Amino acid sequence: MNFQKTISSSPILHQAAALKLSFMGARDNYHGLPITDDHKFDTNLVSSIINDLKLGKALDTDGLSAEHLHFCHPVPSVVLAKLFNLLISCSYVPDGFRT
Repeated sequence: MNFQKTISSSPILHQAAALKLSFMGARDNYHGLPITDDHKFDTNLVSSIINDLKLGKALDTDGLSAEHLHFCHPVPSVVLAKLFNLLISCSYVPDGFRT
């Protein structure tokens, strides 16, 4: 008996293909867990993270350093918190966040 013929007619492979199709169909409609208030950024959290940044480190690719955020007006913390919440609600991750 030919091994290829035996394997290709196996009911396990048909079941595996059916399961894969079922998974791919469910995956297309998956949106993750609902976002609650526990997942939201607030100004205090962003300010705390900015204050914990180590100073004196190298600049990023845009020429910004931790000092720019650390010593600036508190308004950018508000704007960043709103931006991060918007990114989460839109399920969007900028390319720069992935590297």
